[in-house]
Amino acid sequence: MNPFRDGTTSQKLTPISDSGGVKAFVAPLGQYKALVIESRRPKGIDKNLKKSGALAYVVDTSIKSGYGPIQVYPTQTTEDPYLINSVRAANESVTIEGLKVEVTSSDDIGDVVKISVSN
Repeated sequence: MNPFRDGTTSQKLTPISDSGGVKAFVAPLGQYKALVIESRRPKGIDKNLKKSGALAYVVDTSIKSGYGPIQVYPTQTTEDPYLINSVRAANESVTIEGLKVEVTSSDDIGDVVKISVSN
């Protein structure tokens, strides 16, 4: 089900706090799971973020609401319990279930993310 087995794809994302543009990139990870990537900025509901960048998370619809169907990456730690350091800025990446998500560029109008199969 992974659409990146034979290559790489890139996507420009605009911040969810701004109007217009592409708000999310979704890649299936299985029958019930998907990787979601959004562009986030430290304003509005995200005002406590430490930096701007791409937020990556997995939604697992086989898990009931209230029991953790959404997992943000990098995951919650005692040092970052509110996930305010989870966004990836330019030249940062995170690998999730075999897919590498890399922010290739970032500016005030959004992020370009490259998604590829990790080796």
